Parts: sequence; structure tokens; C-alpha cells
Amino acid sequence: MSRIRTNLITNRMANGAPTVSHGLVVAGVTTVTGSINNLNLTGITTSVQHQATNVNVTGVVTATTFSGSGASLTNLNGSNIASGTVPVARIGTGTKSTSTFYRGDGTFATVTSTTINNNATTKFITGTNNANELDCEANLSYNNSTVTFSSSNLLIDKSTNPTITAKETAGNKEVQLRANTTGGLLRTAGSYPLVLGTNQTERFRIDPSYAKIGINTSTFDTNGSQLKIEGRGTGTTSPPYLQIKGVGNGVLHSYVDLIATSDSNAGNAYRGLGVVMHDEPTNVEWFSGRPYAGSDEYIIGRKASPSYRTQSGEKANAFFKIGSDGKLYKSGTQFYPLVNYTEVTTYSGSATSSTSYVDLRTIYSSYTPKKAGNRIVIHHQSQMWNGAAGNSNGDCYWKIQRQEGGGSWTDTVKNERILGNHDGHSYTGGSGLARHHRTVHLMGSFICAGTSINLKTQGKSVSGISWDWYHDGNNVLQIWEYDIS
Repeated sequence: MSRIRTNLITNRMANGAPTVSHGLVVAGVTTVTGSINNLNLTGITTSVQHQATNVNVTGVVTATTFSGSGASLTNLNGSNIASGTVPVARIGTGTKSTSTFYRGDGTFATVTSTTINNNATTKFITGTNNANELDCEANLSYNNSTVTFSSSNLLIDKSTNPTITAKETAGNKEVQLRANTTGGLLRTAGSYPLVLGTNQTERFRIDPSYAKIGINTSTFDTNGSQLKIEGRGTGTTSPPYLQIKGVGNGVLHSYVDLIATSDSNAGNAYRGLGVVMHDEPTNVEWFSGRPYAGSDEYIIGRKASPSYRTQSGEKANAFFKIGSDGKLYKSGTQFYPLVNYTEVTTYSGSATSSTSYVDLRTIYSSYTPKKAGNRIVIHHQSQMWNGAAGNSNGDCYWKIQRQEGGGSWTDTVKNERILGNHDGHSYTGGSGLARHHRTVHLMGSFICAGTSINLKTQGKSVSGISWDWYHDGNNVLQIWEYDIS
């Protein structure tokens, strides 16, 4: 083995580098100050230049600068260099610095460090590959799935529509929290409901059709499920209200659906369902709806100083009731509502001296009742006159007949002696009791068949004296129709 010891090797002319025709193998520490071409080095190599061609180094290479793609470099420590593209975001307030690192794969990474509120520093690394890395420091942690801010706020500061988005890729569901010119916005990004809950349980749901809102509780607490709309204080001219406005072609356009589902809602213990109206200053409460312990009734109730709210919904406090048969009751007693009223006041005179009943006049034609089974009540008043001298004690008869649906005439009301003993026993000088006016009345009722009704009067004079009905305009016919079904 031969050895050459020298401090300096140059070419033959001592003005350049020597030529090594078959390469050079160097073991140990090598310092290179010029260009490197086709050099195989073993050991520690220090280079102060940029350019290297076909250099094979075994050991440690220290370079102050580096030029080239670096695509063939291997075994680089990449613990602090990430690949991928991560947008640089500013979180909170503080300072920001940026550095550039070479990845070793032909690309460079930009690392931006942001100091949040002068406390926590977060590093966002930006590159061109798909892998991302978040380097966290004080008060900020990342466990590969969750980023935790232990003592700082998260601020998304953007000139228009700053948005925080959470998206489930598997179900393709997305929710957005956004600020815009109209205010704050919480919404879903597709046609699916927005659900709010507590304790991992759904409590409130807004349907995507913008028409359905649900409040769901699986169990009842002392207050049950409540939705309250409070007023705005004294002196307001805009009271709180709840409006339900519906459209469509169904049977109902809008409605309030009250459902009793209690296990004890049976027999005589039917639960109340209705509307409670409570006046706090006077402590008076009104109720309308189905009462407590009323299986199939509708009441209007009132209770002064109720011992507990909704006491007005008990049957004992009912002022008015509609039974399941449609009948009306006040204080427990059925009454019959008036469904129609008719009055006629103009009639012309009619006279007869016949001793048999003859028609006087038609007092009403084609009265149409509201329905079959209603009660028709008739009151008829007439001004009578006898202008002849009566010399006997004969009587005057009067009655009302009806015709329904074009059928036969039947008596409805009659008075066999509406006037009597109009004789002239004390008559002298052409005047006396035989000549005078008298107002007479007929009143009666019947259950109608529901068809058109005609009414007429008939009269007769037993003694053959002529009697004049409807002597002047002070005559009237009144018809009352009551629903008694």
C-alpha cells in the first residue's frame, strides 16, 4: 500500500486542478471549495458552493446553500416538513411570521406561524401534496381528529360571508354558520331538517319545507312541553300574537291540533283540551273547549280566583255547553237557540158575516225553514171593528191555517170565541157597545217538515153580524224559528 503526503496538489503547471482519470476515492473529512463533478465521497463532506454533478456521499453533507430539484434525495428527516396544500388562516389577533422549507421531493413548504393573543402559536404548513399538518403549541391541541382552543377564541374574519361549515361526507349532509349583511345565519345546505337538541336528544326540528316545526320530549317534567311568547312591557301598542295562516285545497286551511294521550284519559276521567284565557290583574280565568271529565262535550267556563291554573276547564265551572247530540245547555238546562226571525206589518182589511169559516187573507207565502224538525212559533195581531148595531149575543171566531210543501191546509192556531156577546141589549140612539174597536191576538207553534210554508187566516160570525179584520195598519205577524234537534 502506497501513501502520498502533501499539503497541496495542483496540475503540472501549478495553475489549476489536477486531473484524475479514473475517479477519486476519499475517506475521512473532505472540504470542497469548488465545483463537484463525478465525486464519490465517504465521511463528512462540507461544501461551500452550489453546483454538484454525480456526487455519491456516504456520511454527513453540510451545505450552506443548495440548488437543484432534489428529486433524487433520500433519507431526509421530514418530521418538521409536511406535504400538501393547507390555506394559511389567521386566527385571533397577534403576530405572524413565514418561513420556507424544502421537502426533499422537489417541492417547497411554506410555514406560517401565528401567535394568538400573544399566547398560543400555531403553525400552518402549505405545500403541493395532499397530506396536511397542523403544528400546535401552548393553549392549542390537536389529537388527529379534534382541534382544541383551551383559552382563546376562534375568529373567522372575512370581508363578506365568513362561514364555518361542518360536512358529513358519508351522508352528504352539511350545516353552515355564517354572518352576512342581514345578521347571523344557521342553516343546512340541502333539503334536510335543521335539528336542535340537548343531552344528545332532539328537542326542536325545523323541516326543510319551512312549514313544520316540532318540539319533542320523550318524558314530561313538571312544566311539560312549553312554547312561550312573552309581551314587551307596559305601554306597548304591538301585543304579542301567534298567527297561523294556511292555504291549499284541503278540508282545512289551518288548525290547532290538541291531543290527549295520557294513560288515564278514559271513562269519566277524560282530560281537558282547549284554550285558557287568564286575566292576571283580576285573577279571572275563562276556558273554551272540552272540559275535564267530559268525554264528548264542549263548554265555555269561567272561574274567579282559581286555586290552580286551568280550573276553569272543569265541568262544574261551565256557563255554556254543547252536548254530543248538538243540543245546547245553560247551567245544565237545555235551551233552544233562535235560528231565524221574520216580521210582517202591512195588511189590508177583510170582512165577513159568514157563519162558516171563510178565508180572510194570506198572511205569509213561501216561508223557508232552516231545517226539518225546527219549532216554528207564530204570533198574529189584528185590529177588529164592528160597524153595525148588534142585537144579539153572537160570537166571532178566528184561526190560522198552514200549508207545508204544497199539501193540504191544516189548523195551526184558532180561537173559537175571540169576540162574544157583542149584542145591542142596551143599545139606544144608534151608538153603544155594539160599535167599537178591539185588538185581538193568536199565538201558537208547530214542528216543521222542512219544506216551504204558507200561512192564512179564516174567520166566521155565529150571529151573522159582519166583522171587519185588519181595520187599520196596526197589524203584525211574527215568526220565530228555534233549533230543538
